[in-house]
Amino acid sequence: MKLQGIDEYELFHRYRYDNNTTICIFSDSVVYYDGYLRVVLKRDSGKYSMEEINAGRVEELPDLSKCGEDELFQFSTIMAIQPLLTIQRVMNEIHGEYELS
Repeated sequence: MKLQGIDEYELFHRYRYDNNTTICIFSDSVVYYDGYLRVVLKRDSGKYSMEEINAGRVEELPDLSKCGEDELFQFSTIMAIQPLLTIQRVMNEIHGEYELS
């Protein structure tokens, strides 16, 4: 994910990336969206959820960036963790740049 630009609006900031994905930061959440997948980080609780747009279901998602090697291996047997791990690391970095309001 290579950052292409940041759009600053009154209610949120949008980070645009080279692969047509965005990460938006709101007062209560950080949201990744690529047209097929939405990953949401609730800023007050630090909890993640994931929604596959075409499937229409929302699932809780562990913070993979905080998992050890053994846990990552276990999760890799049920989901493709590498893209999610990259997404969560970027989301955590952006979240850390903003104070909760």
